[in-house]
Amino acid sequence: MEDLIMENLIMDYLAGGAVDDLLEEVAALIASYMWIVVLLSIPVLALAAAYCFFGVKIYRILLVIAGVFGGGFTGSIVLGLMTDSSAGIIIGFLLFGAIFGVLSWYLYKVFLFIQTFFSTFYATFFIMFIITGNPTVGVALGVLAGLVLAIMICIYTKLFVMITTAYRGASSIAGILSLFFITTKAYNIVNFLLLAAFTAAGFYVQNRFFGDTYNGGKPENLMLAKYKLVGIDGMYKGFEFDLEDKITLGRDVDNCNVIFADTCPGVSRIQCEVIYDHRSKSVSIVDRYSSYGTTLNGSKLEINRPMPLNNGDVIMFGENNVFKLTC
Repeated sequence: MEDLIMENLIMDYLAGGAVDDLLEEVAALIASYMWIVVLLSIPVLALAAAYCFFGVKIYRILLVIAGVFGGGFTGSIVLGLMTDSSAGIIIGFLLFGAIFGVLSWYLYKVFLFIQTFFSTFYATFFIMFIITGNPTVGVALGVLAGLVLAIMICIYTKLFVMITTAYRGASSIAGILSLFFITTKAYNIVNFLLLAAFTAAGFYVQNRFFGDTYNGGKPENLMLAKYKLVGIDGMYKGFEFDLEDKITLGRDVDNCNVIFADTCPGVSRIQCEVIYDHRSKSVSIVDRYSSYGTTLNGSKLEINRPMPLNNGDVIMFGENNVFKLTC
């Protein structure tokens, strides 16, 4: 009876147009315990900062986590209803969570498409429903927006991941830090400025330092690099190596892509590296402190000093190990 009376009082209070007063009271309560709120928010801030500034590096891991929990909750509901037991709920969570987690990693683009579609659909649906009050319009525009953005994120994965992770992380950071101004008129402005600043900063950092990030060791651009390293003479005569990122030549099996036998004379543990720069679309070579030296078009390279490579340039080291760059 008391609960019913309290519920009616709350409904009357809200119906009386006192929503703003209620929000002001909540804001005042938060302000009174601000430092406690901030301390409790430190883990959220840390995760948000990682999302904002390192999103493109950790997004697959986050997608797997989302797959584990999303699949786990779905499985727990399905098996829980089928078996009507707590054991079914636990087994469903573990089984479906494991399956969806693995699929999220190996079918990265598929789950990225699904996650983007549904998150965009729901956001668009609620916005359009609030604006128009028509659920049919909300569903139609939600499906359209979801499909468009999901397709775009699969084509331009890296760019969209950097933008979305920077924005999502920034929104959490701005939401927490702006609590310091929650009782002032500047709250909304501060929230917006923090959101814009952290989004821009997060995107800049990700693009600046992780712009060449790969998924699963393969370039996100489906076109292979146009450059090849072709063996002209020596141990790898007749072999061709696609230069997609970096080729390291030498005897070290752990650190080299093109490995020479220990019996090959004149070849160091790490002889040299041929590097393709995706931004400038250029190729360079650097001698990695080899004991016997590396020559480029007959001239010996300086140790650890990158030199540009052009189509037709010839690299030689050891006893007649000769490679040519072609495109």
